[in-house]
Amino acid sequence: MSSTIYIIYNADSSVLGKLKYAHTKLMQSSSDESPCSACDLTHNGLQLTETSQWSATKKRIHGADIKQLHRDELSAEVSVDYCTDENPSILPSIVRQTNEGRRGD
Repeated sequence: MSSTIYIIYNADSSVLGKLKYAHTKLMQSSSDESPCSACDLTHNGLQLTETSQWSATKKRIHGADIKQLHRDELSAEVSVDYCTDENPSILPSIVRQTNEGRRGD
């Protein structure tokens, strides 16, 4: 069974979205929860490129395509009921889609 794993960031893909995320990240205290733990995982927070650890991890994942999307890049095909502007607290998310449907993890 083939599947796709979507990493959905709690940030927008635009330049303004990246600046807003950076501002939020820099202004948080060390005890605050990260504004996007997916960004921390894949880009070590504020880096513009993926970390070498994440790139290596993606190569070890077999049987699934990895797609990384910002919240403003979700299409109807990938959209999930709980990934909406009205309910942003669920982001970031990891969603696996198989030929049998979607499952949020």
